[in-house]
Amino acid sequence: MMGDILVIIGIFYLSVLIHEIGHCVMPRLAGVKEFNNIYLGIGNELYRLQVGNFNIVMNRFLVPFGYVGGKEKINYDSFNVLQRALIHLGGIIFNLAIAIIAFGVIYYSSYDFLLIGSFASLIPYIFKSVVYSSLWVFQNGFEGVTALLNAKNNLGIYFYFYIFGIINSFIFIFNTIPIPMMIKNGKILFNDGGQFIFKGLLNKGTASSKGCR
Repeated sequence: MMGDILVIIGIFYLSVLIHEIGHCVMPRLAGVKEFNNIYLGIGNELYRLQVGNFNIVMNRFLVPFGYVGGKEKINYDSFNVLQRALIHLGGIIFNLAIAIIAFGVIYYSSYDFLLIGSFASLIPYIFKSVVYSSLWVFQNGFEGVTALLNAKNNLGIYFYFYIFGIINSFIFIFNTIPIPMMIKNGKILFNDGGQFIFKGLLNKGTASSKGCR
């Protein structure tokens, strides 16, 4: 059981990393290449890993929290609305994609991939899975770990896809709904949904120009 718990924790950290990668990769579709540093955890830098054009920085306190930034100060005001949208929503787009893939794998483990009927019902299945699993995490929190472990008996190998789907759905929903996270230098810092609305669309200066949650 302890091994399964460690797997769940590992998938959570991996999902956070996927989220931050999305913040760096998606803006590049609109020509924004300044975001190339991915920070995991808080505190002073502990270790830095370079992967292609990106640097993954692990801080001293490796809590499941991340943000992205550039090697130099970024002129945020030079970005247009589309670019700002991809900057702030890139993370949750990646999480949603992972959740769709994970629940899709589980769905097709019981259906023939070539059946048109099963494909037509895949979309509502994934929608319900993303919403219900996110609400389930909000309601149960860490108390739901036992329920997750019990699900392994029924899902087998698909248990790990199930965990990926649940965690990425939770991160997607949590960051879509505008939620104030903290106050820094007299400014309210929101999650991605709030950043997109107040900083990305309205440009009200609620986020730092040096990084993005």
